[in-house]
Amino acid sequence: MDISEIVNYLSSTELIKTFISGGLYGLVLYLLNKLYKYFNSIEKVVRSYNIYLLTILLYLLYVLLLKHLENFSFFTKDTFSISVIFGSILTIFILYRYISKLRKIGLIGSDLEIKKGIDYLQTIKTAKTEFSFLGVGAKKLTSNNDEFEKMVERVNRNGNQVKLLLCHPDSKSLSYLAERANKSPDDYSHKVKTSLKYLSKLVIDKGYSIDIRYYESLQINDMPIFRIVFLNTLYCLTSYTQFGDSSHEGESMPQMHFIANNIEDNSNSFYFAYKTFFDRLWDKNKDNNFDLKKYKTG
Repeated sequence: MDISEIVNYLSSTELIKTFISGGLYGLVLYLLNKLYKYFNSIEKVVRSYNIYLLTILLYLLYVLLLKHLENFSFFTKDTFSISVIFGSILTIFILYRYISKLRKIGLIGSDLEIKKGIDYLQTIKTAKTEFSFLGVGAKKLTSNNDEFEKMVERVNRNGNQVKLLLCHPDSKSLSYLAERANKSPDDYSHKVKTSLKYLSKLVIDKGYSIDIRYYESLQINDMPIFRIVFLNTLYCLTSYTQFGDSSHEGESMPQMHFIANNIEDNSNSFYFAYKTFFDRLWDKNKDNNFDLKKYKTG
C-alpha cells in the first residue's frame, strides 16, 4: 500500500471493519482469560496448558473466519492482512502474559527427560563460577572425567570450591534400594565409592578444591528425593528420583530449570526455595567430611 492507498483505507469503512473484527477477537480473549481465572480458582478444572492451547486455537479460528469473510468479499485483501496482524499482536501479548507468570517465579524451562534436555555433560560444561550438587553419588557426573575436571578447574580459578553432598556409601538405604531395583546389594554403594575414588585423585593428587560432604541414610525415607544442581549463583536444575524403581532414575527423569530473578533478593523465585533446602542440608552435615585417602586406593 502506498500513501494514497493508506489515506483512502483510513477514510473507508474497511477501517471500521478492522476495528470491529479486532475488537471482537480481543473481547473473546479477555472473556477466555476471565473464564480461566474463575475455573482455576474455584473448581481447578482448567489447567495452565489448556489456556495456551485455547488461545492458539482461537487465533487460528479467527484467521480462518477472516479468510472466509474475504472470500465472500466482505473484507478486502488489505483489511484481511491488517486484521491478521492486529490479531497476531493481541495473541502474542496474551501468551506473553501467561508465560511471564512462570518467569516471575523463576521457572525458565523443563525437560521431560534429562537425557533429552540439559543432560549431565551439558550441566558440567555450563558451570563456570559455581557448582553445588545434592544427589546420591554423582557417578553420572564424574563419569565424564575430562569435562568434570575442567569444570572444577574453572570454578576454582574463580575463587570458589565445588560443593558435593552425597550419600555415604555404607548407608543401609543404598543396599535396600539396590535390592528393590533387582540389583546386587552393593551396586549403588559401589557406584558411590567409584565416584569418590575419582574425586580423591582430583583433590589429593591434583590439589583441586572440592568440598565433599555426606549424609547418612538408614532408611529409604531418609534419602533426599530431589537431585539439585546450582550453577554460577544463577541457575538451579532439579529433578526427583523414585527410589527403588530403576526405570525412574537418573537421565530418564523429568527436570526443571530455575533462575534467581534477583541475585540480591531471589525470594520470589523457586530458586530461593531449593537453595534454602540445599544450604540447610549442607550446614546440617558440616562435620560429615569424607576421608578421601580411604577411597583413593579402594
